[in-house]
Amino acid sequence: MKKQYRIAIPSGSLFEATLLLFKRIGIAIKFNDREFMASVESGNLTLIFVLDRPQDIPMGIVMGAYDAGVCGWDCVVESGLEAKLAKIIELKYAKKSRNVAKVVVFGKTDRLEDNENILVATEYLNLAGLIFKKAKIAYSHGCTEAKVLYGGYDYGIGVTETGASLKANGLKIVATILDSPTILIAKQEAPQIRILGDILSGALAAEKQALLKFDCSSQAKEEILAWLPAIDAPTVSSLSNGDFAIETVLLKDELANQLIRLKLAGATGIIVQDFNILL
Repeated sequence: MKKQYRIAIPSGSLFEATLLLFKRIGIAIKFNDREFMASVESGNLTLIFVLDRPQDIPMGIVMGAYDAGVCGWDCVVESGLEAKLAKIIELKYAKKSRNVAKVVVFGKTDRLEDNENILVATEYLNLAGLIFKKAKIAYSHGCTEAKVLYGGYDYGIGVTETGASLKANGLKIVATILDSPTILIAKQEAPQIRILGDILSGALAAEKQALLKFDCSSQAKEEILAWLPAIDAPTVSSLSNGDFAIETVLLKDELANQLIRLKLAGATGIIVQDFNILL
């Protein structure tokens, strides 16, 4: 019997990055014009992807409309549904980067004030209440930065990856309310959903790693293995000429240094490859 899961995909800023991540693990999600649902079948598993606003995904899962969904942690906390949802895994990606987004208070000044004369614009009414106890808080449907710059609001509350847009507009981050990684959530953890989360996380982890292959003599093998990085241990195979073929995974940041060391140690036939998933 086929198992079927309905998974909510966030519209808005996370949409393109989420589709690209699923594509990396072999799931091509295509929403046709004016359609908000896509179905992908693999073996005895059917995944039905439904497009929804990230702010509505936590409640949709709690009510049973979806089995799981992708959204920012800020959407879960703002909804107040943390206790009713299972955080399957954190997926460290945002709209344009691999940074963890943050919900911040920003303004023209870096000093935080809270009194009856302060005006705050935000789509995070509940999170705003954690910081502002006396100020007047207004819901913002968008253009929150402009409201603070030109509209008479003292502060805004919104999500930022790097703070570059705020800085470019002369605004300052006054306080950080919440770190908001992108997450896969579900009403309850199912083995298939957990594995799906691990695969997605593995695709992100693979971006920072490289697969390294090379040959070396028996004399050089022990020296190289003494300092060669690996996840668990390098794979070592004997060659017909008495030499050895070695494979390992290492961080791309370490690649140049390790290649130099390998060449100095006499390694030959060096191959460096990207790969899609690291589990």
